Amino acid sequence: MTSHRRQILCLILIALGMIVSGYLLARTFTLMEGQAPGAVDVCSKFFGTGCDKTLLSQTSWKLGLPLAGWGVVYFAALACLIVMAMLLGEAFATEATVGAFLLGAAGACVSIALSVLLFSGRVPFCPLCIAVHAINLMLLPALWWQTGRNASELLQELRAGIRYLWGGQAKDPREARWKVVGFLTVLLVAIVMYQWVLVQTEIRKASDKGFEEIAAVYASTPKQEVPVTAADARLGPDDAPASLGVFSSFQCPGCRTFALDIAPRLTRRFEDGLAVIFKNFPLGKDCNPELQVDMQPWACEAAWTAEAAHQQGKFWPFHDAIFAFGLKGGEEIIMQIARNVGL
Repeated sequence: MTSHRRQILCLILIALGMIVSGYLLARTFTLMEGQAPGAVDVCSKFFGTGCDKTLLSQTSWKLGLPLAGWGVVYFAALACLIVMAMLLGEAFATEATVGAFLLGAAGACVSIALSVLLFSGRVPFCPLCIAVHAINLMLLPALWWQTGRNASELLQELRAGIRYLWGGQAKDPREARWKVVGFLTVLLVAIVMYQWVLVQTEIRKASDKGFEEIAAVYASTPKQEVPVTAADARLGPDDAPASLGVFSSFQCPGCRTFALDIAPRLTRRFEDGLAVIFKNFPLGKDCNPELQVDMQPWACEAAWTAEAAHQQGKFWPFHDAIFAFGLKGGEEIIMQIARNVGL
């Protein structure tokens, strides 16, 4: 079998492992979101037994991530090594294939240990998990064949790599440094995949809190009386059954998102049932002496102009325009918007 065909074989096995691991990760996320009844359970449909108990067991979680997520990271790193060996040719092929074999050997050891747990009954049986481990074990000899070396030659390559990493000893230091960059690229790919899985996992963990728990936290928060007067700009009827007080700054990115997107949707949805009451809270030291740092240098100027607009019955046109244009132009853009709305 030629080197190119061996690489293709490795990539096929890696793709199969990635697909199955990706499904198991997606299934884990579905279970965490509480949407299992409406989702397709491949294990039950094709094997007559589910994988859900396994995916939610403590054994299937390591270092804050589901094992399926670690599988996605692992197969992505392997794929990156094989692809770099194909693209860079002889300049990096030896190091990439040997590195892939060593990573695959470590992965095979993990697969053997996890398979023993599954077959011994210590963990609920999961057919697709066994499929991933079987693919991983088949991948190991394919990775070995791809190196084109026997055990003795692999040990020599490993010793050479250790000597360079430990003492900087290499026949061509410049070439060796470029090869280190290649491995750092693979590491970066693995880190990016890890971060993605971690973020998605944390999102599901956060959404796992029940409504009752969120409502209890809200109910336990000390109540604060917020005075509402005619001096406050109001969007909606005075007798609306619900009111939303918005403390906002005209130079705040989050406030801008709320003003341009969320607030209009709220008022359209609830119509006369909701009143939005605007309260200036600029994060500028000129008008907010509690601040230690002038976070928004033009926020006070914009707030004063907004108060002037309110007295002239044109607060909301000024409000919408200032958030639409932003304050990158400082005082000049504030004065231009003031003229445009007729202040």
